[in-house]
Amino acid sequence: MEAAHLSGIAVKRLRLIAFSLTGLAAAAGGLMYASRVASANPVQGSGLMLNAIAAVFLGTTMSRHGEPRILATVVGVIVLGVLDNGLTQMSVDSYVRQVLVGALILLAVAASSVTQGRR
Repeated sequence: MEAAHLSGIAVKRLRLIAFSLTGLAAAAGGLMYASRVASANPVQGSGLMLNAIAAVFLGTTMSRHGEPRILATVVGVIVLGVLDNGLTQMSVDSYVRQVLVGALILLAVAASSVTQGRR
């Protein structure tokens, strides 16, 4: 923060804008999720953290330089959504789905480390 401030960036204003946009996006996501399940509970989305992390790791793995990109993360979200939907239609237990998502994260991290080793 200090280096950004010394270089002439309005750090306080930028932080306010960043936190405001993040809060707005979180509120919109919460409203969409509540309308999807037709109920609201403060801890309702606590089980979705693993999927969010997996989507970001998949997005990182799919990008060329190993840095997160928005479109690659969207592709990761779509892959996880299709996987979750298919496993739900096959009546696979939720614990098995979490294990498969965890294995997918491990594969993404392993693939990322292999590609980083080649560079």
